[in-house]
Amino acid sequence: MMMEWIHPGLFFILGAFLIPLIKGKWKKAYLLIIPSLAFIDLLLMQEGVFGRVPFLEYTLILGRVDKLALVFGYIFVIAAFCMTLYALNVKEDGHHIAAFLYVGSTLGVVFAGDLFSLYLFVEIMAWASLFLIWYRKTKAIVRSGVTLHHGAYLRWRLPAGRHHIACAGHGFDSI
Repeated sequence: MMMEWIHPGLFFILGAFLIPLIKGKWKKAYLLIIPSLAFIDLLLMQEGVFGRVPFLEYTLILGRVDKLALVFGYIFVIAAFCMTLYALNVKEDGHHIAAFLYVGSTLGVVFAGDLFSLYLFVEIMAWASLFLIWYRKTKAIVRSGVTLHHGAYLRWRLPAGRHHIACAGHGFDSI
């Protein structure tokens, strides 16, 4: 049985969790293989709607592929490869994990086909960027990260944030 569609962000998100398990020179190769696999996946991708997942009374659409989404997907994956190449000398795994989660969720946003999926991936992006900021480990950075964290909490608690969730499950065509 052949898979119909593989989300390119899945390579980054799942690949992020394997980073601490790989050591030495193999880690550098692994870090560059992930964006390469995602790029190959993008090259093989066809236009359409994929990744329909039933969730409560909604249908999440994790993959809405059109020409514009493909262009942004190419841009983000090529940028991810270049940034990973530049960051190969970074020793802390946390930086790479947060960066890969960020790129994977960015691709999730690009290919999101409904509001709930979009909101989910935007939240993963926000938390991943927060951890990237916190990895600088200076007092000013940590304070600004706490401010960002509280801002994210307030955004979730505000009625507008709940409204987006209430509208979730409806594709962008119904807006």
